[in-house]
Amino acid sequence: GEYLKDTVTFQDVSLEGNIRGRGLTELSADFSLTGSVSSLGIQGYNYKNILTDAHFSKQFFQGLLKIDDPNLQFDATGSIDFRKGKNLVNVTAKLDTAFLQPLIHSKKNIFLQSYIDIDTRGLKLDSIFGDIILRETTVQYDDESLAFDSVHVTSAADHDKRKLTLRSSLLDV
Repeated sequence: GEYLKDTVTFQDVSLEGNIRGRGLTELSADFSLTGSVSSLGIQGYNYKNILTDAHFSKQFFQGLLKIDDPNLQFDATGSIDFRKGKNLVNVTAKLDTAFLQPLIHSKKNIFLQSYIDIDTRGLKLDSIFGDIILRETTVQYDDESLAFDSVHVTSAADHDKRKLTLRSSLLDV
């Protein structure tokens, strides 16, 4: 956090591994990291047990990320490219466990679990095009629970109109 001049968002990091690349600032960094992050502080939560074999640069990630934290078990491969003119997300992931109360300081107990496939472009809600597929999804909010076999959201351009489709095991819109 001190290095990035943002101690509110980022706290301490402890890692072992190999870093290859260049640049010493957030803007100039362009590197590959293969290693194990034993601790990473973000937004006041200290994530544990992170493995990565990925390429990082300003607004770009490509590779694999595995988190085995008590409150977040997540395994993902793919790329996220928010560089100017790109705005692409292509990720396949398994969100095994996400207890959001400690992660985002929620006042309510929230639990998520899902298989996730994302292939989109665009950043703003009215400019996102592509597919988001969630499989075997569970959402628990306090004592309420909702389970979906599948949810498939497609956003596409149809001539000069936008077409948004939601298909799920519970409803189609």
